[in-house]
Formats: sequence, structure tokens, C-alpha cells
Amino acid sequence: LLKQINPGVEGLIISESFGTLKSTVLRRLRNILANTYGRKEAARMTRIHDPTGECYLDMGDGVPVFLRSASNPDGFDGLDVGWLVGDEVRHWGEDAFRIAMARVRRKCHRPTRVFGSVPEVGLLSDEFRSGKKGRRLVKAPTMQNARNMAPGYVDGLRVSYSPRMQRAYLDGDFVLLEGAVYDQIPDPFWSSPWVVEDRYVPSRPTQLWADPGYRKSAWLVVQEVKPLEWCVVDEVMGEYMRDWAVVNQLNAAGYEFDQVVVDPAADGTQSAFGIDTLAVLRGLRRRREGKRSVFMLAPPWTDINSGVDKVRVLLGDPAAKIPIRLRVAKHLEAKERGMRHALVRSLQGYRYAEHKGTRLQTQPLKDGVNDHACDALRYGA
Repeated sequence: LLKQINPGVEGLIISESFGTLKSTVLRRLRNILANTYGRKEAARMTRIHDPTGECYLDMGDGVPVFLRSASNPDGFDGLDVGWLVGDEVRHWGEDAFRIAMARVRRKCHRPTRVFGSVPEVGLLSDEFRSGKKGRRLVKAPTMQNARNMAPGYVDGLRVSYSPRMQRAYLDGDFVLLEGAVYDQIPDPFWSSPWVVEDRYVPSRPTQLWADPGYRKSAWLVVQEVKPLEWCVVDEVMGEYMRDWAVVNQLNAAGYEFDQVVVDPAADGTQSAFGIDTLAVLRGLRRRREGKRSVFMLAPPWTDINSGVDKVRVLLGDPAAKIPIRLRVAKHLEAKERGMRHALVRSLQGYRYAEHKGTRLQTQPLKDGVNDHACDALRYGA
């Protein structure tokens, strides 16, 4: 539509990455065009020209519609266009957003910038919910479109997402992420529904969720007690402790692991000591020797906000009728009393930055104390 009402003027389409641009944005655009022009013509109009250089679409008039990735804002800095369409802006960096806004400067009939995204408090709400001149917010909630979705889709989201994420994904509301991250966790904790009388059972599926490091680290021994229910049966919170020392401690305790899940920086965590963390982790006693059992996370599973919400779902919330799927063994109460930093205290102390002025922080604080155990939880979730 923007190309039609701005004839002869270049346009720009940006997605979070080239992968999503080709697999999602262009595929949907091709399907829309096919309804009018037929599939053969739609395929021609959405063929990418000069993919390693200018990277553009020629929809039949010789005027390019440039295609770019928000992960590389240098790729569109300097372009002059009359209109812009941006996809999933919550995944963009602020620099990419500001540069994109400045690219629409060609004189034309209707210079316009259109962005689509799940509504996340922060840059998007500052820009489109603050009454700024020339901005318009259009809500398109999933609930209003449920009849066009696959059967069970909405119910599936309700099971997978916490109440605050349901508000964003299903109702199209901006969600404020401020204060306690896991605000369902009570104080006192050890008499709450999240605590069970349980210990390590060798026959159960066992995982190690780990955030390695030298100054501080977190290692959680987690067992699946029944389908889709887990229990933290032990924890090691390292402080100025090398990875191999933790591995030796876990082996001495007699644990056997089916899977070990670590963060994406684990391959170089203790490079100052010449230690290859992944190689050290392969020294853990594993149930199936020779099988691939040490996993280093990679995108998109490293997304912090998504991981935090998955932990919320695992922790559940009886008040919101969300089942508890992750509990803590009662015997850890005595162990945590003698620890400088511990799992439960981290869950209770994990916070978002204080809201000051108009700028909101959408990711939890990395305070160097509470984030390690919570990161380990996030990798496992």
C-alpha cells in the first residue's frame, strides 16, 4: 500500500534478521501479492536482487524496495527512502530504531513509518504510547483474531505464558516489567507450596543447570520427578572457585547427569586460567557416556526476556491458577543458611531497575549477586 501511494519513491523493509525477513516477512508478502497478481508474478515481484550488495526488491517499476536486518544498522544508515516497514521491533537495538526513523526523509505523497511488534514496555511504549506528535498506536490483539488461528492455539499460549505475557501476546497490552522479577515467590519461602520433601534419586532423569564462572557461579542439580515437573535437589554456589573444583565436588556427591545446560559464554569463562569450561564439564559423571549431553545455548534460546518468562511459567503461581512445575527440596533450607548467595534468596532478590523518568529497563539487573542462580534457572527453562 505504501509503495502504491508513493510512486517512484524508494522504500525500506527491516526485520530483526535476514533469516526472519526471508522466512516470515517476504513469505507473507508473497502470499498477499499472489491473491491479486497470481503466484508466478508474486514470486517475481519478491525476488531478491543483488543479495550481497544493494539487496532490494523490484516490484515492476525499477524503483527499489531495500531489504535490511536490524542486527546490522550500518547496512541502512545513509539510505534515503519515502517509507519504511519494520517487523518485530522489540528485538531491535535502540540505535537500529533511531537510524531507521531517520531514513524516511524523501519528499513524497505520504512519508510513513510502520512498525509491528508484541507490545513491550520500554522503547516501544516510550515512542507510541506517550502522546508524541505524529504517532498512532493500532492494537491488533490475538484474542480478536482467535477464530483464524489453529484450534487450541490460544489455550496453548495460556499454558505456556505467565499472566503478564498473556496480556501482551493475547490482549495486545504493553506490559510493565519493573520491581521483583519473580513476584510470586513468597517470604517466608520454606513453608510455601514451592518446597517439597525430596532428595536425589539415582533412577530419575537428572540435569545440571549451570552458570559457570570464577568469581561467582551457580550450579543447580535438577531432577524430573514426574512428567513436566522438576525439583532442585542440590545447589553449588561457587565463589572464587574454578570449574574443575565444582565438577569434582559434584562427582564426589555421586550425581549422574543426563544433560548439562550452560550459558553461551561457557566456552571462554575462565580463559584467564587456560581452562576450557566445556571440556571440564565433560568430566562430569554422565549416565550415558559417549552421548552428547553437554549443551551450550545458542540464539534464540539466549533471549533474556523470553527465558525469564519461561522460568515464571515453571515456577507457576497458585494465586493465578498456574501450576507449579519447579520446586525446591526442603533439605536445602539448612544448606542455604551457611551460604553467602543462594538460590532462594536470589529468586526473592532478582529485580528490574527502578523506573526513573520516561526510560524503563526491560531486563533484570545484573547485580553480580542474584543474577547467577537466576541465569542458571533461565538456561534450564
